[in-house]
Amino acid sequence: WYVFPGEKSPPSEDWDCQGTWVLDSDDWPPYNEPAPEPKKFTVCNVTQLGGSPEDPGTAVWKFGNGCPDVDDDDWGLAEVLAYEAGNEPEDFADKPHGLWGLAPEATPDENGDYDPKDVWFIYPGDDEPAEDDWNCCGAWLLDSEDNAQWPPYQEKPKRPEGPILATIFPEKKALKEPIEDEKNKGMWKYSPGKKVMDAGKKPMDVLLYPDGADIDEKAAKHGGLWGFALGAEPDENGNYSPCDLLCVAAGETPPADDEWEYQGSWVPTELPQEKKPKPPPKAAKAPTTEGQRDVTRVRRHPHSAWVFPSGKYAPPGEKHNMQGVWSTPPGDQPIPGGRKFEEGEPMEVVVHKKGKEPSESDRKRMATGQWGYVKGAQPDSHGVMDPKDIIFFPPGVDPSPDVDVEGFWSCPGARIEETRGYKWVGDDIQHYKKIKVFFMDTVVTFESEYVKKA
Repeated sequence: WYVFPGEKSPPSEDWDCQGTWVLDSDDWPPYNEPAPEPKKFTVCNVTQLGGSPEDPGTAVWKFGNGCPDVDDDDWGLAEVLAYEAGNEPEDFADKPHGLWGLAPEATPDENGDYDPKDVWFIYPGDDEPAEDDWNCCGAWLLDSEDNAQWPPYQEKPKRPEGPILATIFPEKKALKEPIEDEKNKGMWKYSPGKKVMDAGKKPMDVLLYPDGADIDEKAAKHGGLWGFALGAEPDENGNYSPCDLLCVAAGETPPADDEWEYQGSWVPTELPQEKKPKPPPKAAKAPTTEGQRDVTRVRRHPHSAWVFPSGKYAPPGEKHNMQGVWSTPPGDQPIPGGRKFEEGEPMEVVVHKKGKEPSESDRKRMATGQWGYVKGAQPDSHGVMDPKDIIFFPPGVDPSPDVDVEGFWSCPGARIEETRGYKWVGDDIQHYKKIKVFFMDTVVTFESEYVKKA
């Protein structure tokens, strides 16, 4: 007989003790210990915690760069099972899962419980913190048989992806139009005091394109902007009310940002036949177009400006047509397979006033910079500023002291690449910075150099 550690020896009259035994290996204990049961947590968005016992969650999502784009108010709760490292199930059975752990300075209370804000769960597919920024404890698995709690937020209704066919009605008729499956219907939206275009007096078939889509310039001249009424939601079949899908007629002023949800541009399905211009008299000289605005340019956003490479190419100022120049003239080179970037061609950017600029997270995802007026610059008698006095600074370039900054500009559909380096010029180090802005099928390059003494 061998007495197990911690057990009492039998009475002397019941056995003949021979001595003491010592384990001759590291294989202890001589049986399989049961795996600890997973802990149950209710995971929520950190904004749902208020520090009271009535808080809905016992842990929070720790978001990185791969987190879902969800408003704070749209998050719900998720019941999960948290396994310690080494005790994770071998098969997650296609359930949502990820890693979990604790904040670096997390300490338990007298009951062994942690502050919910210190218990972190990594959302599936999101980036986990650096090793030194948290204490990873194991893996978690959604505690739901049918994944009914997933995703743990209210998904935004999917907007129609263009181009899609829609029939647009005058307002009085749109109010009477029923919602029908697989038939997109909308309503003409006019600005106060404007003259209604002829096409807006009757139903019209149009193609709806999302913001930034590549639209034929000839068709775009006969179209306008479209969007949704504020708070518009589709029904259970994904159909919108005709009164919630709004088309701004060509030449009309679109609603303000806080009056609708801008989506993109529309064009008619059938273009009007253009009359051939009469040839000029043989003795007459064809009128020059030098310095005039290119009327074929079509805005892709209601609050945008045309930015020219330099003052050399800037046209005279015009009412209701904001134009400016880059502080640093860009270079130009076509993207392989793309169109050639014409000399002097302007670039369209979205203009944001102070207080309405893109958030810091948005600035990381899009090309953006600052803009302003040259100090002392004044509008003319018609209230129009000279485009040469409206300066736009490329991404990453600080405004010069001779410019009063008015806000930010952005290109929602663009991306940027930045390159830095240096080279020796004699005994000096010449540093350089190159910023490329990829906008649709064109890349615009800004370069700057400065010298530091060795």
